Amino acid sequence: MGEIPEALTEMSEDQRQEAMRRFKIIRGHFEDGVSQAELARCSGVPLKTLQRWVRRYREHGLAGLGRLVRKDAGQRRGLPREELLLIEGLALQPPRRSMATIHRLVCEVASQKGWPCPSYRRVCQIVRGISPSMMTLSQEGKSAQRDQFDLILRREASRPNEIWQADHYHLKIWVLDEEGQPVRPWLTVIQDDYSRAVAGYRLTLCAPTALHSALTLRQAILRKGQAHWQIHGIPKVFYTDHGRDFTSDHLEQVAADLPMQVIFSRLWILNLQESGGDFAREQYRVCSRATRTLQESGQFCKRATRNRGRMWAALNGVTNPSIVRRETRAEYFL
Repeated sequence: MGEIPEALTEMSEDQRQEAMRRFKIIRGHFEDGVSQAELARCSGVPLKTLQRWVRRYREHGLAGLGRLVRKDAGQRRGLPREELLLIEGLALQPPRRSMATIHRLVCEVASQKGWPCPSYRRVCQIVRGISPSMMTLSQEGKSAQRDQFDLILRREASRPNEIWQADHYHLKIWVLDEEGQPVRPWLTVIQDDYSRAVAGYRLTLCAPTALHSALTLRQAILRKGQAHWQIHGIPKVFYTDHGRDFTSDHLEQVAADLPMQVIFSRLWILNLQESGGDFAREQYRVCSRATRTLQESGQFCKRATRNRGRMWAALNGVTNPSIVRRETRAEYFL
């Protein structure tokens, strides 16, 4: 039999709901003086059960009416703990063994130790009860385990501002820097994973750093001056890659103070194709707006029109003239 919790905070929501349901049944006995036999007849609850509820309510309050949980809940009973650990250890130990091999080895050890010999079916039940994530980690390594289970567990936003994700994009346009040299600007975007709304962005001519990421996050959190741009607030989770342009002690300290959970994944996890294309489409829209703004302001690099083929070929290592002309036209006009 399980232990009765000392406080309601130690009970789950289901246990508290069950305790309230039982209290409503016996409330008439305490408030109106209705006999327990009458309550049992009207509610259909056996008299012995109702008497036990009354006794536990008097001794422990509402917490005593919750459904008790066994101390060994979730544990397999009938076999020694050492034998259970042996079965799980043989299943997790590489190279992968068949069920028949595990059963044979366990029976050999059980006969030597004087343990009960489990059936083949029981061994299969224990092995199949091992977490798939743990099995993959032990058999294939940490990288395979992260590839199969990391994204599924972290990309399930159920409301706005629950998960924000950030990434950088090297725009395929040329602009003139302060020295008059053609450069390709960088765009940093922070997007709400639930609504796909852009919470903040920043355009720079140099490669992004942790400072640029922090400034973009500051803009995303604060209220904007534009009436149509209403998204703001503190996200529950800030999801980025593990590059130097996102990781910094200052960002982690600010996240701990807000509080906000920062998750640093591997670089390819935030790949645009991995996110179903939504983040890529949003970046394309932002890039298109940035291109039109630069064209309207006259800052679009006209000199790059003459040199864009030569620069693109040098950056990408392409020597075929037809490929250079085709790709640079697409790159220049987005």
